[in-house]
Amino acid sequence: MKTQTKIKLILALVFFLLFCALTVLIVTLDVRTAGPCETKVGLASLNTAVRDAIGQNHAMYRVSKWIGLAAIAVSAAAALFGVLQLIMRKSLLKVDRAILLLGGLYVLTGLQYVLFEIAKINYRPVLEEGQSFPEASYPSSHTLMIVVIFGSAVILAERYIKNAALKRALQCAGCLLCLLGTAARLLSGVHWCTDVAGGALLALALILLFAGLLDIFAPKEKQAGQTEETE
Repeated sequence: MKTQTKIKLILALVFFLLFCALTVLIVTLDVRTAGPCETKVGLASLNTAVRDAIGQNHAMYRVSKWIGLAAIAVSAAAALFGVLQLIMRKSLLKVDRAILLLGGLYVLTGLQYVLFEIAKINYRPVLEEGQSFPEASYPSSHTLMIVVIFGSAVILAERYIKNAALKRALQCAGCLLCLLGTAARLLSGVHWCTDVAGGALLALALILLFAGLLDIFAPKEKQAGQTEETE
């Protein structure tokens, strides 16, 4: 296994352990009533201080929603690309391994969402219109989705986009949307700050795991793509 691959997998483990540590702290430390409907929140002093400083920003909420919709569109395009490969090549085994791994990443991300809908850690600091009780909020699934989808798109652009200028532009745009989506979700005030931090940490762990697995299971595709670009 190459050194770069090992570093990616080690960093994936580090970010996952940081996510686990944050989760334990939220469950055990400074847990008290702080949200609507007498809901409790962990790390309450930190979370309430940030909430009081930020307040609620409807413009940032709309920005985060639009970026989330853009992320869904990107994931749908990736899924369509995979389906077209399957139809044209007439075998799942002939679909690019990178695309299959991307599908696995999406499934794993979805499973995380389902898991934390069942095992509720925190509840949102606000009641949205029509709600009588706040939604589960940890980790921020919106942040998780945005960073996973755009982060994986940045990685795959390296092997599927041959034009160097277009590739860099798309990669910069993907990174910017990751940062903007995370910041907008935090500044919107519909999540505790630890919700957003947890979503970002888990997303980084998944992205680095994806990058490491690409190096292991799809190295020939990567090398072929680089050769074509050079030629």
